[in-house]
Amino acid sequence: MLAILLGGGFTVAEQTLFEAGQGQAVQDSRHALQMTLERRSTEMVEALTGRKVVAFMSASHQDPDLSAELFLLEQ
Repeated sequence: MLAILLGGGFTVAEQTLFEAGQGQAVQDSRHALQMTLERRSTEMVEALTGRKVVAFMSASHQDPDLSAELFLLEQ
């Protein structure tokens, strides 16, 4: 498994939404972006590791601002 943890990634728009109590809108937009980038990210991980990705999972947390990208690699 390859795990990537990112911190402090709020855009100005996301921070504005979060401060206005619209945390779910931030979660929804981040999830949509993560799913849109899944294929590109998977291809990049496969090229860098030389192993096939069999599963991709993504999650984000708002306070503190963290995101996790998980790639399960074929044995």
